[in-house]
Amino acid sequence: MKGIKYSWVLNIIDRPPRASRAMGVYLTLLYLRWIYRYNYYRKPEDIVNDASQWFYNIYPARDKDREEAFQAGRDFVKRLSQKKEALKYNNRKHLLDKIEAKLYNKFEEAFKRYLKLNLIPPNMRCDVVKLLKHLKQSPLFRGEMTPAGTLYIYLERSNKQKRIEPGLTSDLIKILQESGLAVIGRDDEFFFLIIPAPSLSDEVLCMIASGSAAASGPPQPVTETLPSPLKCVDDNIIDTKEILEKIAASALKHLGFRVKVNTQMPDRSGGYINVDVWGEKGIFKVYVSCKNWDNDIGRPIIDQELGRTANLMDMPHLKVIVAKSLTDDAEKAALANGFLVIKLRTKATKGNAEKICGYIYKELGNTLASIVPPGSLR
Repeated sequence: MKGIKYSWVLNIIDRPPRASRAMGVYLTLLYLRWIYRYNYYRKPEDIVNDASQWFYNIYPARDKDREEAFQAGRDFVKRLSQKKEALKYNNRKHLLDKIEAKLYNKFEEAFKRYLKLNLIPPNMRCDVVKLLKHLKQSPLFRGEMTPAGTLYIYLERSNKQKRIEPGLTSDLIKILQESGLAVIGRDDEFFFLIIPAPSLSDEVLCMIASGSAAASGPPQPVTETLPSPLKCVDDNIIDTKEILEKIAASALKHLGFRVKVNTQMPDRSGGYINVDVWGEKGIFKVYVSCKNWDNDIGRPIIDQELGRTANLMDMPHLKVIVAKSLTDDAEKAALANGFLVIKLRTKATKGNAEKICGYIYKELGNTLASIVPPGSLR
């Protein structure tokens, strides 16, 4: 590994817009370091497309900037795959670690620009800081750390052997993901959480504790109050199993989406898939699954939803599950596979329809404000 030069990486990221291109290379590097740890390379386009959910969820950017990030990721994989030492896992891991450490300042500068720390609830800031400090200073229960300080934490091995890092609750994992402090994903064996080294820096920890937002943070959060004089539901609405679908559809309408309720969408086999709520605004598409159940949503339901969305001919940009509650493994699976999970903690009824609609409106609005390029919603 002696004599490795990094000018080829600098040639990729040191072109305007530098922050987006550096972010694209960094996220691709982190993705390759874990997902493809035992694999040979496929086509660069396939790997970057696999990582596209990370690009999309972790930071807000204009259409042009996002495409620059994608292109930088593609260029990085293509150039990396040309190096013999990158074809075997152990050599590739060391090479990626050296690149992260050598160019850390550039990656850190870009990463901090796209953090969304204002999405951390004020009452959870101390818990987030405490957890990150614990993970930074204490030996990992199971996981590994790169020389630059990025943490890879294994969350689940199999149904027969579950071990979770102490202090990592579902709520904290969701906060870390939504704020851009961490990325959650999965492969055939593990659920895993990646906490990039900049998230553990003293500067970022101070920003979290003080309530400061990153320099290029997203717009102000949407409030839970619906736009006056609009109402969420019709006065004639009745308590049926479809009431939650009507409420979710109304929230999307108030956000400017054209919606379909209980519709059928074409699938890849030539048939149709039943969809609870489908929303479109400009080129942006939203899939919403509504579960107005008494019991927790279990893992088998999430697996069904994954199959349904994967088979849709028209792939949604945002996948949403709205339910009273989910089991821990179901929620982890949903988050790991790119779903926005909206937990209501109660069943929807005519009596609480307005309140639930306001809550869904707020959650969807905040998510859209943080991840959607402005041009996509015209």
